[in-house]
Amino acid sequence: MKVTKRRPPVPGGPAIPGYGGDHGNGRAGGAKNLRWRFGCHLRRLDLATYSARTLRTDEKILELEEEIDKLRWNVIGLSEVRREGEDTVILESGNLFYHREGDHLSQGGVGFIVHKSLVNNFVEIGSHTGLRTHLGIPR
Repeated sequence: MKVTKRRPPVPGGPAIPGYGGDHGNGRAGGAKNLRWRFGCHLRRLDLATYSARTLRTDEKILELEEEIDKLRWNVIGLSEVRREGEDTVILESGNLFYHREGDHLSQGGVGFIVHKSLVNNFVEIGSHTGLRTHLGIPR
């Protein structure tokens, strides 16, 4: 003799007519995924960090771009950039490169690279005191 556990009734099932998203036709109803219905899908955002050791020359940036082409990424946070000043540059590849120098040119400095598919989503890029940076992405 086979013993089965009794399960509670499913909303929209025949045991609870008129309850849930269906009207008791024997199928489970309930909540609907409105994102699917209206074409709004969650987008994956791939973040990475990299200790660059130095990106002082443009050749080093090109080398970095060749390497990151092998990865799936959207934003890469950089440390030890070692470039002078603060600047935002659109690279030949279309990616955005932002950097800010550290306390001493011989060490420090932070930055990030934003994938070209996201560059137009930025409103403002800047830095605050210390090494904190922020991305001005609208909500």
